[in-house]
Amino acid sequence: EYAVGPTMLLFADAYRVRTVISEVAHPFLLDLRNDTKETVHLFVFESGELFYLDKLESPYQVRMHSRVGVRGSLVNLSAGKAIIASLSPDDRKGLGETIAAELFSEIRDIQKRGYAVDDEQNEAGLRCVGAAVTDELGRPVGAVSVSAPVYRFPSSMVPERGEMVRKTARAVSDALRSFQKTPIPVP
Repeated sequence: EYAVGPTMLLFADAYRVRTVISEVAHPFLLDLRNDTKETVHLFVFESGELFYLDKLESPYQVRMHSRVGVRGSLVNLSAGKAIIASLSPDDRKGLGETIAAELFSEIRDIQKRGYAVDDEQNEAGLRCVGAAVTDELGRPVGAVSVSAPVYRFPSSMVPERGEMVRKTARAVSDALRSFQKTPIPVP
C-alpha cells in the first residue's frame, strides 16, 4: 500500500515556489522582452543548481536555443554569475561547480553594478546580461536575463540593458516578497 508522506510536502513546496516565481515574474518579463525585443529568461535557483524556468522569445528569426527545465551553468551564464555574486562567501564555497579565479575577480563588479555579463562565454555569438532575484533576506532564489546575438547586442548596449535587467529583477524580487506576505484566506 502507498500513503502520502512528508516527502510529498517537499515536492509540493518545490512546485509551489517555481509556480509562484513564474506567475509573479511574468508581467515584468513581458515588459522587458517588449522593451528589448530580445529573448528573456527566468531562472530558479534551488539546492545550489540553476534551472531555466521560463523563456519569452525574441520576435526576430535568430534566437537562442535554450529550453525550459534544463539546468544552466552557474559559472558561464550571466544569470548564474549574478546568483554567485549574491551568495554569501560561505555559500559560494558550498557550490558544486568550480568557480574560476576570473569569476572571483568579477564578483565585486557584479555586486557594484547589480548585473552580470555573459560575453559569449556560454555560447559563441551570444551576449547576455543577468541579475539575481532575491528573497526577503537577500538570498538568491532565481535570476532574470536578456540574451541576443552579438550583432544585435553590441558591447556598447551592455550598460543600458544591464540596468534594465537589474530593475526587472528588483521588481520581481519586490513583487515576490509582497506576494509571500499576503495572507492566504481561510475558507
